[in-house]
Amino acid sequence: IRDLLATGTTELQAIPYIREDNPRIYEAGATSVAEGTAKPEVSILFTPDLAPVRKLAAWVPVTTEILEDAPTLASYINARLSYMLRVREEEQLLNGSGTGADIRGITQTPNIQTNTGARTDFAAAIGTSIGQVESVDGDADGLAMNPLDYWAMITARHATWLDAGLGASSPVSSTLPYGQAPQTVWGLPAVRSRSMAVNQILVGAFKTAAMLFDRAAANIRVGDQHADYFTNNKVAILIEERLALAVFRPDWFVLLTTS
Repeated sequence: IRDLLATGTTELQAIPYIREDNPRIYEAGATSVAEGTAKPEVSILFTPDLAPVRKLAAWVPVTTEILEDAPTLASYINARLSYMLRVREEEQLLNGSGTGADIRGITQTPNIQTNTGARTDFAAAIGTSIGQVESVDGDADGLAMNPLDYWAMITARHATWLDAGLGASSPVSSTLPYGQAPQTVWGLPAVRSRSMAVNQILVGAFKTAAMLFDRAAANIRVGDQHADYFTNNKVAILIEERLALAVFRPDWFVLLTTS
């Protein structure tokens, strides 16, 4: 999901920003006017909002002997901690509650659009969700879906869902298993994420509707100050990062539910 979002840096503890809500209600205020008549006043509903910087972290205890005797294992631990942090980051960016120490994720942001569709035709449901983004002047540039849903869509065997390059009578199943699976749906990058619930797909204009701010990039530190670690030849390997998420146009996201 990080790859879909616009990113920036900040030195603030919280990023103040303006969220535009319900633009379709107000955008039709302009009218044609006759010479010498009063021009109409229009309104734009701006809602002040705040994206607090949140910390994500994890640590693991290891012995100094392991670090000294097995550099490969130490590298593996570092890689696994980084991966675990990214898994948590993705969950927060998508679904964070916005309460306590949580980021407010995109799916939990007020005024995002919703849609429903059939599991028998994921592609059609995604297409109508893209249309919803465009209907409010957005330009969808990506989507996120659970891997189980993605592969259910890609491996569909019914003869009516055809690959555009095969011709009118050739089912997808005749060639798809022998080639690379498409990485896009309707031309949009499709991120496969376990953080998306089965039967839910997030379609949106990620680069323009939201922005991820890094306060402190992910970094790994090692220390032996914890408890009795110094006297027992143990160290704690800690990874942490600080970041914030601002969603400027919630209506440029559509949460699609399939059944």
